[in-house]
Amino acid sequence: MKLEIKPAKPFSLELEGLPADKSLSHRALIFALLGEKPCFVENFLQGADCLSTLNIVKTLGLKVQKQGANRLKLTPPKKFLHFNEPTKPLNCNNSGTSMRLFSGLLSSSQHLQNHYILVGDKSLSQRPMGRVIKPLEQMGAKIHARAQNFAPLSVLNSPLKGLDYASPIASAQVKSALLLAALQAKDPLNFSEPHLSRDHSERALLALGAPIKITS
Repeated sequence: MKLEIKPAKPFSLELEGLPADKSLSHRALIFALLGEKPCFVENFLQGADCLSTLNIVKTLGLKVQKQGANRLKLTPPKKFLHFNEPTKPLNCNNSGTSMRLFSGLLSSSQHLQNHYILVGDKSLSQRPMGRVIKPLEQMGAKIHARAQNFAPLSVLNSPLKGLDYASPIASAQVKSALLLAALQAKDPLNFSEPHLSRDHSERALLALGAPIKITS
């Protein structure tokens, strides 16, 4: 059998009505907390996991206003990087992305010493969190977990230092958690992984003006 493959002819295409993306929706909400001006998000995924993140960012002080059918205006707290200290646990329900990314975001602060409790449902409480907790602790994070690996997580935010970290696994969640922690750390984070995981966080943070340098 002989197969001949010819180059495709050039074409242009414009797509509309693409389905919403869960990873991007999580990050849009969390990264909006870090800004000084409102962010506008379209095509936000109204799924259970993303709604868990939505409820948490609102508790932390993000003002969420719905504009039109599926457009959100996200206004960060008036004081830059000053999050509310909640009076009850932050419920991630079944969202591992929420728990891992918030563990990074809330572990670091140059301004506050707030206490946060991250909880989840029965399924999430059986998923390992050590892959995120261990490098965060190397940066100086104060995180207590059940059996040092499982939710609920108790997070006391504090000043963090930088870290040279070679991740044993390629994980967008681990990478994103460390990036969020490093944004308020005293020294740079140098992160590497065996192969490139999803890079939503790096692209979004770069677009927002974060000092991130990516090398191959």
